[in-house]
Amino acid sequence: MTARKRPRFKVTTEKQIRALSGPVQHQMVATLERVGPSTAKELAGHIGLAPESLYYHLRRLKDAGLLVQTDRRPTSRRPEAVYALPGSELVLDSEARSPRFLEALAGLQRSLMNTATRIYERALRSGTSVRRGSRRNLCLIQVQGRLRPRQLGELNRRLEEIADFVAEHDDPSHDEFLSVTISMSPVTNP
Repeated sequence: MTARKRPRFKVTTEKQIRALSGPVQHQMVATLERVGPSTAKELAGHIGLAPESLYYHLRRLKDAGLLVQTDRRPTSRRPEAVYALPGSELVLDSEARSPRFLEALAGLQRSLMNTATRIYERALRSGTSVRRGSRRNLCLIQVQGRLRPRQLGELNRRLEEIADFVAEHDDPSHDEFLSVTISMSPVTNP
């Protein structure tokens, strides 16, 4: 008998979007989607932060209904809470149209782009980035084009493949920790 996959959890409220807008919260959710239920200490190990720095973010995600405590694990000191997403993954409600929801969604996009900019600039200053060849780990691409509906569908499939590839191959024992941020939008006149 195969294990039944939990359904996706639809993010539908402004409060939920705003809770995801912080770079640490977003990274925590992405990690939980990938590795499953974790303690604060385990999460911290995956994202490279101190466990005590996560408690504010855990509380914010819990208050928005984007995180649930599923268990408590015994330790030598005191039991640790185990956190999980309310579904197999979080997905944004593409049907939500309220102005406040859309404003929060734009804020999430800004937050992700600002985080990508900070990471990119830090990599440039580090002197360890590789910008050419098969070992390239720093890249900036922007392209605009007009696509037919079938081509747009193919592009969306490929973007999902990129996200899945990075998530599936994440291994904390590897030295190369990469961030890939993708933003796609129709070009409209102001």
